Amino acid sequence: MNRIKVMFVASVLMMLAQAVVTPRSQAQVLTGDARLACEALLCLGAVGSPPGECSKALAKYEAMKAQLWFNPMAVYNFLKGCPKK
Repeated sequence: MNRIKVMFVASVLMMLAQAVVTPRSQAQVLTGDARLACEALLCLGAVGSPPGECSKALAKYEAMKAQLWFNPMAVYNFLKGCPKK
């Protein structure tokens, strides 16, 4: 139990340090397909059923899956739209 507390405190401190180091002017808000692609990646990795906020991103993902017959790379190209940085 003590180890869990230490890990939790360490993760909180790391998040706070990142918030202090990253100036707000460098913060980037994604929009459009890039945002949906990133949300879909996060929602597909959700344990159990995904939350309601995932519905739009997962609907776009399902639409891309429906195009597999016409465009086999549709899903890959959609998910690749999420920037790595």
